[in-house]
Amino acid sequence: MIIDDFLPISDWETCLDYFKNDHWCYPPIKGQPEKTCIWRIFDPGIESVVGHMLYNQLQTLNIGPMAVKRVGINGATTNNYSHIHVDGQLGDYSLIWFGSKKWDPKWDGHLTIYRDEECWKTMEITKTPDISKGVIEIEYVPNRAVLFPAHLAHVPNNLSIHAKNNLRLSVGLHLKPAHHWEYIYIPRNSNG
Repeated sequence: MIIDDFLPISDWETCLDYFKNDHWCYPPIKGQPEKTCIWRIFDPGIESVVGHMLYNQLQTLNIGPMAVKRVGINGATTNNYSHIHVDGQLGDYSLIWFGSKKWDPKWDGHLTIYRDEECWKTMEITKTPDISKGVIEIEYVPNRAVLFPAHLAHVPNNLSIHAKNNLRLSVGLHLKPAHHWEYIYIPRNSNG
């Protein structure tokens, strides 16, 4: 499901204020696999506030209640790269929100989702989906959200050289079905 104009402008501006400050760190982080070389915000206070804004909007959709397992705030520029990964297991969901204020489609950074329903079961951190089962490319459009099954492998496309120093902002919520809507933030380093 693709939802354009996902956040109200005031919430989007609040997020951008957080993203302008010096909360960013650049992996690799000690003890973490060096598969993703992008900018991250790991501040629990910011993750909680931004995650809550996205979660509140999620409740307005015609879907069943969800609980948050994890919030991830990511940024990428040219020559940063991610890897093909899954966010969760069968039955979980991912919401990825594109947070940059402006974006030129020629800069790429689009989201690629693979329709391979089985590759999530493999133990490797970087997945190798069977592309013959289909690939969906979703254009990076500011304030667009994408909701999809968390077990599907996905990756943001690398940015073109034309993106220069423009930061591709995205926030991901790893979600699981719940009995009712209630936002409970679980810090990344906890076992939630």
